[in-house]
Formats: sequence, C-alpha cells, structure tokens
Amino acid sequence: MIAVAVWAVLLFLIIKHESARTGNSLSVHAVTNLINNEGAVVVDVRPSNEYREGHLSGAINIPLKELTQRAKELKKYQEKPVILICKAGQHASSAGGILLKEGFTNLNRLQGGIYEWQASKLPLVKS
Repeated sequence: MIAVAVWAVLLFLIIKHESARTGNSLSVHAVTNLINNEGAVVVDVRPSNEYREGHLSGAINIPLKELTQRAKELKKYQEKPVILICKAGQHASSAGGILLKEGFTNLNRLQGGIYEWQASKLPLVKS
C-alpha cells in the first residue's frame, strides 16, 4: 500500500514538472532552420556576463531575473517564433512560462542550451 502511494506521488510530481516546461524543445539544427527560414527571434536569458562571453548572433539578452520586468521589450516580436536560450536548457523553460503569461504562443527552447550549441561547433559572437 505504501509503495502505491509513493508511486502515485512520484507520478504526480513528474507530471507537474513536465507540464511546467514551456515551449518546444528544439535541436541545434531545428533552431538554425527556424532562425534562417522563419526569422525567429533569439532571447538569451543567461546573465549579462555569460552573454558577453559568447552568444548567438543577433540574440537579445534579457537575464531571467529581469524577464518579468522587461518582457514588454519583446512585445514587437510576439507574432514571430521565439527561441529561448540559457546555459544548459533548464532556465529557458522558466523564461517560457513568463512569456506565455505575456501572450507569447510560439515559444521554443534550445535543447541543451548554449552548451549544446558549442558542442555542435557552431559560432558564437562576443560583445
């Protein structure tokens, strides 16, 4: 009986965690195609110092801590696909939740974050 209860709680927590993830998780190649073919907007939610060390060309940096206050800066891109990027892929989901509340619907996340981009030997720019 206890095992069933533990299993039910774990199942509930897994479902809750997965439902909190916002946006499509895309591979590096899918992100590249979305940028090149559909004019997707890239929003890098890493802290500014990490962004300056290397980011995708044309990416807009709004650190996750500031996203709620600065989301209005992205309103002009609301009709375009938005790609959210963080360091390893976890924080982009939280950023998607914030933008979803602001009315964004075409939200995507770079699977594996900037680490995956670098592992694929794709270019970054420094600022």
